Amino acid sequence: MDKKLFRIVLTGGPCAGKTSSLALIYEKFTALGFNVITVPEIATLFYEAGIRFNRENLSLLLETYKNLLNYQIFTEETFLNIARSCDKPSIIIYDRGVMDVSAYLSKEEWKGIIEELSLSAMTLRDTRYDYVFHLVTAANGAEQFYNHKNNARKENIEEARALDIKIMEAWVGHPHLRVINNSGLHEEKKNKVLTEISSIVDSPKPIVAKRKFLVSYATEIPLRYESFDIYQTYLKSDKERELRLRKRGQNGLFIYIYSEKSEPINGQSIETARIIGEPEYTLLLENPDRTRITIHKRRDCFIWRDLYFELDTFIDPHCGMAILIIEHLNDTLPVIIPDFIKIGKEITNDSNYYNYALSLAGE
Repeated sequence: MDKKLFRIVLTGGPCAGKTSSLALIYEKFTALGFNVITVPEIATLFYEAGIRFNRENLSLLLETYKNLLNYQIFTEETFLNIARSCDKPSIIIYDRGVMDVSAYLSKEEWKGIIEELSLSAMTLRDTRYDYVFHLVTAANGAEQFYNHKNNARKENIEEARALDIKIMEAWVGHPHLRVINNSGLHEEKKNKVLTEISSIVDSPKPIVAKRKFLVSYATEIPLRYESFDIYQTYLKSDKERELRLRKRGQNGLFIYIYSEKSEPINGQSIETARIIGEPEYTLLLENPDRTRITIHKRRDCFIWRDLYFELDTFIDPHCGMAILIIEHLNDTLPVIIPDFIKIGKEITNDSNYYNYALSLAGE
């Protein structure tokens, strides 16, 4: 196996099963030959040091969260540098990520802190981690297991549910967000986490199964969502590979991604991707596939009934066409379409609706 590095956030509301899941992840994947690094929850370190998070002194609270965020970034970078020096595949499991901090602050307070630190919420959320697993609090669907055993905070069930939603919403917009709910037996939740990670760390990584639906009508999304502009350009390539550039961003800030996708082997394509800088993106744009045009679409990301949805509305070409996307590692799971969206038909395996086909010039 080639050297690989996987960065995974484990987050969720109070009493969601993070601690026990971390132990299982370490045990299983070290046994499989991975270098597993678990980055501790920074807020817990602060609490154990005697720092209390309360609003009696707001200026002190904001200074505490500002320093917590700074320290978390420093700590994550430290462990990341160690993992990069390892001579075997590494999995870094972060016990919460930087966006969790925003769930404990108002929008104005969070904005003030990241602006003071010259940071961007989109960059913090979308570039630091490859995958985010949100474990739903036991207070929502497994109330009999809810307790404060491994939780420094002491939320009651209603407070835990509200906090769980805030943390989940903090990550809406990340390209690979997974919500692990409390359906099934208690132990099944931890097994879901192990199964998801097992699927991710296969090398090379198979493309995640997706369900896609052509949308005939959609109202304004009546819940928290994040919108992005996506520009996708295909490059000149040989017949065995599909090369593409993606520019994804919001509020004038963009992330640039270069990816290669192989021809299907036994019905399955393999995709590799890496984040690049704007100068490399600009340089690669000089070698486009001139038989295709750049796709521009708006992507609205939201969570509904513990499923992560992406609603793509095309701006150019095929202006106005909309496709609803749901990522699934288990394509046998039932899909319930949000009641504010009316679908026309499923197009999951219809190659006519692949981006590659939709980009054909003159189509």
